[in-house]
Amino acid sequence: MQFFGRATGEGEVVERPELLLIHSGLQSGIFNMALLSVEAGTVELVERLNQAAAYFARRATPWSVWLCEQWVASVTPAEVSAEFALRGFRQINHPPAMIAERLSEPVRPLPPIEARRVDDGATRLAFATICSTCFDIPFRTAARFYEGERSWQFGYHGFVGYADGAPVCAMATVMTEEAIGVYSLGTLPEHRKRGYGEALMRKVLAEIVRREGERPTVLQSSESGYPLYRRMGYRRVGSYRVFLSGG
Repeated sequence: MQFFGRATGEGEVVERPELLLIHSGLQSGIFNMALLSVEAGTVELVERLNQAAAYFARRATPWSVWLCEQWVASVTPAEVSAEFALRGFRQINHPPAMIAERLSEPVRPLPPIEARRVDDGATRLAFATICSTCFDIPFRTAARFYEGERSWQFGYHGFVGYADGAPVCAMATVMTEEAIGVYSLGTLPEHRKRGYGEALMRKVLAEIVRREGERPTVLQSSESGYPLYRRMGYRRVGSYRVFLSGG
């Protein structure tokens, strides 16, 4: 998530003991985010929401909260919803958090795919285009995040999958000592249901493991991606509730 606070050169990442604040520099609430850094009860949750509200109010920008349910386990879902409703937020997503210690074997033959790392103008444009299409991001916004060289200098690594010389899918990774994070896996609509996304993901992760050593992989799944990740050996370990300002 911190990628969005660093990519444009106009945002910032503010790390507080209890709260992580990410300002993208754009007027897009989904990319201006607040995340809890430690567990919270009702009182602490209200305090942190107030802190985040003050931060984003000074920047006159919409914002969102990515709330890990395990970190507000003592607060009932109804209380959480009520606190956000009072502030004019609506829930827009409920993605599961998933982990795989290692991937299962494929259950079907996968198509050949060429994995190119995002490292030049052509691959940056392809990555921006695929993300814009797959995740309903206005292209101008996607281009601001992904087309500049600066975007790829902070440990966020992009890959584009090519079939017969044409870009068909994309994904990104972030490495830590404990795990490999997988992000933004998407396939262009006209190339879906053929296994390209899975083929790219397996190829990229296999190369990382070969180079860096075995470690778990983690991701947040979309509803449509959940069956694929289950087949690949991922299991659900938690979930997030995503709230967006603006009613």
